[in-house]
Amino acid sequence: MSGKKEEKNIIFHIPWAINKNHPSGSQIRPVNMYKAFQSLGYNVEFIMGDANNRAKQIEKIKNQIIKGKKYDFVYSECSTYPTTIASGLKDCISHPFLDYRFFSYCRNKNIPLGLFYRDVHWKFSHFYIDKNPLKVMLLKLLYKIDIEVYNKYVDILYVPSKKMASYAGIKNRKISNLPPGTKKYKESIKTSYDNKLNLLYVGGIMGQYDMSKIFRAVNKIPNVELVICCRKKNGIKHTTTMHLT
Repeated sequence: MSGKKEEKNIIFHIPWAINKNHPSGSQIRPVNMYKAFQSLGYNVEFIMGDANNRAKQIEKIKNQIIKGKKYDFVYSECSTYPTTIASGLKDCISHPFLDYRFFSYCRNKNIPLGLFYRDVHWKFSHFYIDKNPLKVMLLKLLYKIDIEVYNKYVDILYVPSKKMASYAGIKNRKISNLPPGTKKYKESIKTSYDNKLNLLYVGGIMGQYDMSKIFRAVNKIPNVELVICCRKKNGIKHTTTMHLT
């Protein structure tokens, strides 16, 4: 018995490149998940970026598997857009089934696949406001193909809430809630309260993130302060924080 510690290897698949200059939720979660896997002792290999880069990375991993390398599982996160165009429409033309074929390959090699499904805005009309009708048809088709592929190849599908999965038509064998990829902070519990309610909202406020009803409701309630934290391009020119009292 050599006593050599067995390697723990996983594959991390995301069909776009992480942009550190624009840290939105879709960028922050993968980074924190990567750190979490590392803390658990896993060697993490990425399939990430545009289709050309993903194709090269997939080929490299397949060659390693041929040579005998073992992977414990694949963790994937989908984009807010369909997988085939997550990095641009050109990917759909040059590599239309790249990721789907990889998922099928993992199934054939008995490598479990877990995927985080981000949202279901595409199921509702507000997502398509001001979009070209032909683009709407294409998007809906590609989203539906994603769902069919997930139902076929994904072993466990993670969602923000199980109720959300029903809206998308997901019928996976195993569905589980996955909380936000954030840090836990130890804060002392406040035991005394004043008469003021302080609320914080972080996120978009335009288009599909219409917050007008929330704003009107808060303005009608006395002793409530709502702090809005968003990007400058969302209509706040000089600051990313706005107070409504």
